[in-house]
Amino acid sequence: MPLRFLTVPSSYRRTAIAATGLGVIFCSVVASRAQSVADDIAQLTGQWELSNGEHDKTCLVTLQNDKVAGGLRVAFADTCAAALDFTGTVKAWTVDSKHMLKFLAADGSVPLELSEVESGMYEGQRPEGLYFLQKPVDPASIPPVEHIPDD
Repeated sequence: MPLRFLTVPSSYRRTAIAATGLGVIFCSVVASRAQSVADDIAQLTGQWELSNGEHDKTCLVTLQNDKVAGGLRVAFADTCAAALDFTGTVKAWTVDSKHMLKFLAADGSVPLELSEVESGMYEGQRPEGLYFLQKPVDPASIPPVEHIPDD
């Protein structure tokens, strides 16, 4: 029996090509979004300073890349709960698809959500005011006053 080829109208072929293209684009977007969250986590892992808006209450926090219930491991300095009381409820941290850093309580609530406002500086709002997360300043890296150039 001779082979017969099915002829497909050109409009169907164009539709199939367009659908395939859209599928490839969708998969690329999903992969890049997942990669971005992984990049955010890698960038955020390490030691940070959390402070209120007036910067009169500060706390050293370490964001770790170890999985724990609800997210990733977070460690606060012993003085944090006294300086920033909500830190006592935080048990984990995560980054969502919108690149928001979230501190998570054991009950799943989010005591603080921060967004990057400048490279390496994050800002969040709680009822009592603004909070900032930034890399801690090494006092040794600040030049003495006599070494600051004149304008």
